[in-house]
Amino acid sequence: MDEATLKRLAGLVKSMHDQGLAVDQIKENLEQMGIAKDDISLIISEAGLMPNTVDVHKEVSALREAMETGQAVKPVVEKLGETEDHFERLHTKVDLLHEKHGEIEARLEDLAELKAEIAEVKQLLLEIKPVVMAIKKLQEDLLEVSRSILARESVK
Repeated sequence: MDEATLKRLAGLVKSMHDQGLAVDQIKENLEQMGIAKDDISLIISEAGLMPNTVDVHKEVSALREAMETGQAVKPVVEKLGETEDHFERLHTKVDLLHEKHGEIEARLEDLAELKAEIAEVKQLLLEIKPVVMAIKKLQEDLLEVSRSILARESVK
């Protein structure tokens, strides 16, 4: 399509649109005139059409119908369902983490108790060591006395 024809048709489309004809109706008229779809898009683009009240009314009617039938909110509801599932999985994982954290804390407390008990045992061993050494010394002395008594008795 040559430039002059494009400009002439764009002007015609603009005046049709200014008179209140919807863009869809203009496209239909251009198709009925035998103009190719690519050329129609080019003509509409060249005309620089802004939405008029008919276009806005059609869009509002379509939106109202979508709202009334629930089609407008269906994707949002589906997304909310997916989000809810995601949150449930997250809550499950967080609960498991809390359980594991509790188990770890319990084990740490057990380890702390064991450490305290080991320290007590160590302290008792340190306290008992001199007593054990004294008992060992007494046993050695008793053994020595017993040997000397046996040696006297065997001499008799």
